[in-house]
Amino acid sequence: MPTSFSTKAAFLCIFNTLLSILLLAISCVFAQVQYDPSHCALSSDFAACIVPPPDTDGDVACLQSLTDAITEYQLRSNDAPGTALYLQRNLTITRQVNFETTTLEVIVFGCGHVVTCEGKVGSDGRPRQTGINIYGGISNTMGQNSFAETGGVQFADLTLTGCNKGIWVLLPTSASLTLLENVHITKCSQSTGGNGGAVYTVGKLTVLNSTFDLNEARDQGGALYSKNHMTVVNSVFQENAAGGRGGACFSEGVMEVDNSTFEHNVAQLGGAIYGKDVSMVARSRFEFNVAGQDQGLNNDVHSGSGGAIFGYGDGDIQNCTFMNNTASRYGGALRYLGNLSVNDTGFFNNTISFVTNDLDVLGGAIRVFWSLIVIGSTFIDNSVRDDGGAVFCENRVYAQDCQFLNNVAGQSGGAIRARFVETVGGTFDNNTARDGGAMYSTKVVELQATSFSHNVATTAGGAVFLGDGGHLEACTFKANIASIGAAVNSIGLKLTVRNSVMKQNSAPQQGFVTAIMNHGQGTLELTNTSILDNTAFDIGLVNSIDLLMVDCLVSGNVVTGNGPHISASHYVR
Repeated sequence: MPTSFSTKAAFLCIFNTLLSILLLAISCVFAQVQYDPSHCALSSDFAACIVPPPDTDGDVACLQSLTDAITEYQLRSNDAPGTALYLQRNLTITRQVNFETTTLEVIVFGCGHVVTCEGKVGSDGRPRQTGINIYGGISNTMGQNSFAETGGVQFADLTLTGCNKGIWVLLPTSASLTLLENVHITKCSQSTGGNGGAVYTVGKLTVLNSTFDLNEARDQGGALYSKNHMTVVNSVFQENAAGGRGGACFSEGVMEVDNSTFEHNVAQLGGAIYGKDVSMVARSRFEFNVAGQDQGLNNDVHSGSGGAIFGYGDGDIQNCTFMNNTASRYGGALRYLGNLSVNDTGFFNNTISFVTNDLDVLGGAIRVFWSLIVIGSTFIDNSVRDDGGAVFCENRVYAQDCQFLNNVAGQSGGAIRARFVETVGGTFDNNTARDGGAMYSTKVVELQATSFSHNVATTAGGAVFLGDGGHLEACTFKANIASIGAAVNSIGLKLTVRNSVMKQNSAPQQGFVTAIMNHGQGTLELTNTSILDNTAFDIGLVNSIDLLMVDCLVSGNVVTGNGPHISASHYVR
């Protein structure tokens, strides 16, 4: 494993640098417009007032109603970039409010007011769309004759509730940086079909210090939908739902999340977040999110993956907490189709809530397709019916200084199931599975300075089950239990164990059992290893075709059956 993976601070340094650059860019885009609280109290007799930038000679114009067809607020090419709309009081709207723009910026300051949508039912029996739309520069829309090319849209200090469309921003992707700051959107929906229950934008979306709750979309993005880059900072998402992907957020571009909270969001894929490129998630908390259930919008428990996050590509998770998230099939907390790096993150009581027996269910906390690097992280009380109580990876897992405690798999790998596994440091304690109480590898493992204690396999490999041998260096196996191979069960060609301790492991049931076992055509090499106070029935300590023991200490072991302590066709000591 490259040495760069041992430097945990490098990951956070990179993220913080990128975040600083992004926030600086946002501040530059909207630098021309300064929020002026005095403009929030120009006249309570009006719904809103249009305020030109301070460096222009334009006059303030106030509107009786946002939805008045004659006085509707429309930014035209002769309006100065940075013209802002200040709400003057709480408002109720019964249809869409359409803003058409050719300027560089559209700024809507809510002044802490609430906009309530009260949509009426149309002749077709469906509720009419209500919400706020920004158009410009896109054909086949209201703004097909406008030519906005840069800049974007900003909403600030605004509460929006009960809308049947929320906020829609349809500008060319080069122009549409949508910034939501101190915005609260609640109980908005796309329940009759569509994406983005609270916010829909075709371009970049940035959310700062905002809250989204009780929003829903029939398809993707219960709260937020972006066809481009999405950034979320210091925000809260609660009880949002999507019938398809992304209970809270859906992004077709790069997505970055920092210092945010996601609770009780639901969808089919990605209970909280679904992204084509969820590249960075840092300092955030995910609790009670669900994949495979969506408040009745489109239930399909067979497809539930990524209880908290479904990432289509690679990802990096830093300093996060995932607790009590659930998926119906894959990845109780995380499901990534690419490579995943996890640093200083806790996974607690994530699970797969299977409801059928005809499909495999994998990865109580994490399922990754390619490779997983996990450093300084903790996995406690995660569970799955089949394989990988905490982690299931189709290819390679590298774990450094991690804790795996009390994880459970019904089939294999109480903590980890993967093809290749490499560990440096860390502990595996009280994990349980049928095979590989702590770890199940179908290929080769490289374990260094790792501790395995009190793990249980009901069949083979109380601590570790190896499909193709490997190398164990300076490891400790204590008080693990299994019928076959209470500490280690290997069916590969060669297993080497050096400078390690096998202590108080137990294989108490009658049968072909050992405290440490290399079973197959291969060779077991034990060097400077202590085998102490283990208990077994029948074949006691070691069983191998070829066995080499060098400078080993064997003492205090008990064999309750009639078999030898050591069984090998070719034994060199």
